[in-house]
Amino acid sequence: MKFDKIKIEQINLAIKDFKEKGFPDGFKASAYFDVEIDGELYPPKPIMAYANHHATGEETTNNFSGGLDTPCFKAFERLGIPIIKKKYYSIK
Repeated sequence: MKFDKIKIEQINLAIKDFKEKGFPDGFKASAYFDVEIDGELYPPKPIMAYANHHATGEETTNNFSGGLDTPCFKAFERLGIPIIKKKYYSIK
């Protein structure tokens, strides 16, 4: 399964990349979920793309799905990284 090679070391490198480089080309902020790492919230797909790059050497392309029951989210769950559902409030 995609992302099986991801370990916490690659996640930590991905956080560093995200802080230094921002969103990889083709990625944007998540509309529905964040992942919580060391008390900070991050968009799941860009973090996983950077981590996958460190684990496999693959380019950071947006060629995978995010969301519940996807390989991306299952990798975060396997690593014990909390997935936080965003809360939206409507102002009337």
